Amino acid sequence: MRPTTLILTLLLCVSIEAAAGTIYKCRQAGGVVSYQDEPCPGRQIGRLSTSAPAPRAPVSRSSAASPAAEVKAPPRVSVRTPRPAFRCRRPDGSEYFSGEAHGRRTLADLPAGGTLPALLPGAPAAPPGKMWVEDQCVAATRAEMCQYYGQAIASVEAALQQQRGDARLERERKRLTAIRNNRCD
Repeated sequence: MRPTTLILTLLLCVSIEAAAGTIYKCRQAGGVVSYQDEPCPGRQIGRLSTSAPAPRAPVSRSSAASPAAEVKAPPRVSVRTPRPAFRCRRPDGSEYFSGEAHGRRTLADLPAGGTLPALLPGAPAAPPGKMWVEDQCVAATRAEMCQYYGQAIASVEAALQQQRGDARLERERKRLTAIRNNRCD
C-alpha cells in the first residue's frame, strides 16, 4: 500500500471516530425528561449513539487557561408533547383508553328486530347472524387517562394479593405500569 493511501485511510478513520457521539436520555426530578451529552446523575432512560458529536457549550477565553474554572452548561431540557388520549366505549358499556381516535372492531350478534345497521367502511363481510361493531371513542384529558390507569393498576394489584404468583396478572400489572409511566410521568 502506498504511504499516501495509508495516511488518507488513517485520517478517514480518525475523522469518523471523532464524529461519533453519545446522547443520554435522563429522567430528572419531577419526571422531566432531558437529553444531554454526559451520563445522567439521576435516572438514565436510554442512550443513543449518533454520527455527529453532541454540541458543547462555548468556553470563554478566560476559563480556557484553567481547566478547574470550566463552566458546564445547564442540562438541556426537552419538552415532550403529550400523546393524545381517547376514551373508548364498547357496545357492552365498558370503557378503555387508547392512543388512537378510532375504536376497535368486534363481531356482535345481529339485533332481533331484523333491521341491519349501517356497514362499517372497510370491514370484511360478517358471518351469518353477526355484524361488525366499532367502539365509540372521544378525546380525553390527560388527568382522566392517568386516573384510569391508576385505578386499573390498583385493581390488578388487589387481585394479585388474592392470587399470589399469577403470572398473567403480574404481566398485566407491568404492562399497565409501563403505559402509565410513559404517558403520565
